[in-house]
Amino acid sequence: MKKFLFFIVLSLFLLPEIHAQDTAKAVLPSSDAAHPRDEAIYTGNVLPVDPVRTRPVYRGLIHSGRGFRVQIYSGNDRTKAITIKSHVMRTFPSIRTYLSYSAPQFKVKVGDYKSRKEANEMARILRPFFKPVMIVPDVIVVNSLK
Repeated sequence: MKKFLFFIVLSLFLLPEIHAQDTAKAVLPSSDAAHPRDEAIYTGNVLPVDPVRTRPVYRGLIHSGRGFRVQIYSGNDRTKAITIKSHVMRTFPSIRTYLSYSAPQFKVKVGDYKSRKEANEMARILRPFFKPVMIVPDVIVVNSLK
């Protein structure tokens, strides 16, 4: 009973200190700031609707979509898959390489191609190095900033 009363008394003293939400502080760059330290501090629950932006925001230029990749390995040996992936990354540094695991197989895929024709050109380059080489449909990263 003493523990229960002690808990109630303690909670009455601590209850005013508990808050559901604290006010957030955000640092907004001011339009006439000459140095990053010269910024306005906004205090409130929500940021303003139209804050001043110092750099443009690009929306929708990098997204995922349907396309093709060249699959160069499919098997259940993880070390071999990692070795093949690192070999391709060293040989072709400008081409993205992907390692995925779908039980019980590891797959190494290369590139992000919008058409089968583009993927076929890369498959022709990779065919002497890897057997078998297949073109597979996949969800790719579409980068329209290039």
